[in-house]
Amino acid sequence: MMLNSEIKIKSYKSFCEIQEDWVLMTSSQDQPLQKKEALQKFEKLKTATREEKIILNIKKALFYGKLKKKFWTFFLRRILFSKSSTHPWFYWEKALSHIEKGDMVTGNEFGRKAYNNSTNDLSLIRQINFVAPAILRYHEIKLAPPTLKAKIAIAIPGGLRCWSRNFPLIKELLKFCDLFICTTTNYRHILDELKSVKNVHTKIIEDNPSLPVPAMQQWMRLNACLEMIRNTEQENGNLYTHIIKLRTDYFFMDPSGILHTIAQVKSGMAACSDKVFAGDRETMMLLQDFYKNLMDFYVDRDHWFPINTDQILRSDDSFKWFGLMFPEKILKGSVYPAQFRSVIQNHDPDIIKELSELDLNNLNKEKKCKGKWLMQTLYERSPKRKKVFASEICFAAFLNMNNITVTWHHCLSGILWQDRSDEN
Repeated sequence: MMLNSEIKIKSYKSFCEIQEDWVLMTSSQDQPLQKKEALQKFEKLKTATREEKIILNIKKALFYGKLKKKFWTFFLRRILFSKSSTHPWFYWEKALSHIEKGDMVTGNEFGRKAYNNSTNDLSLIRQINFVAPAILRYHEIKLAPPTLKAKIAIAIPGGLRCWSRNFPLIKELLKFCDLFICTTTNYRHILDELKSVKNVHTKIIEDNPSLPVPAMQQWMRLNACLEMIRNTEQENGNLYTHIIKLRTDYFFMDPSGILHTIAQVKSGMAACSDKVFAGDRETMMLLQDFYKNLMDFYVDRDHWFPINTDQILRSDDSFKWFGLMFPEKILKGSVYPAQFRSVIQNHDPDIIKELSELDLNNLNKEKKCKGKWLMQTLYERSPKRKKVFASEICFAAFLNMNNITVTWHHCLSGILWQDRSDEN
């Protein structure tokens, strides 16, 4: 029932490799990989198992219309799922059948078996998150320490949703890092529990009424976290070398290497869009300017800047550069970031020149401008009482404008808990 081409059947590491450009780096469900491109990438993998090769052939036949879905589903189950199977997708189908009957206890039991048998399968984790997010809990966490010279600050701005779910990770981080939290009075009880912890710094700030969109408040509180970090540095006489911005409602697939990895970042950022990101101190402190310019730059139609193609080519797709203001004639029919990146990589002098000379008047004349609708127009067309702010795209625009290289690392891969809850 659930095993079909639309929900990414394969639960192998190689399937995650296929989607690395999209799912693992952006942690976004709105960036699907084209089926044909996925098949081509999978076919080139030298590590594919016998079962994976069979699945590849079935998917190829399906894609080219040479096989009926009903037969494919039956055949695939016969290959992977015997009665004694311990395959994670077998357990997940069992879980779904019980959940749909209202038997949540048995359903969650099989769901945990599915997750425990394949903790690195992002496709499976997404499916579990849709149906029973409470199943996704950390196993034993042991962080690899940063280098001796690294001094890392953790910034957590905004609501502390899923606090107890993420506390095992936070507890480990506190062994090596200082924690800076800026939140609202709704989470005062959590801050009270942290009062006795020496390396935790907290602040409560209510929403700024001059910011019309809730998504903007996180940037206001990140600015406050960075200011707290500055003040602590002045008091102690030492600077932090790196800063990591986290969310308590973000579930990391494998955070064990996060401190060791971030400590190796010499300049620029490691990111999973604007959900979690990190970098050297100087780069991260630039985010204070992002907050200060939220309204008068990213929402005001009278400001814009040329697109820096060098920054895009130095970076990967871990930040949503493909949502910037690219006129349709420059996109040349590209739909996916990989396609458009290849256009830029060709170093067409006319394209590079046109991108560097983009101005507001030309953009207003464009009937089709990919990022224009996502940024200013999205804000302007939303109702006054429910304004929408394209946070990820504006974040990408800021990074591009400041020429900040952005890359993805496995330690940042994960998802937002679907229910944003602490309940089991």
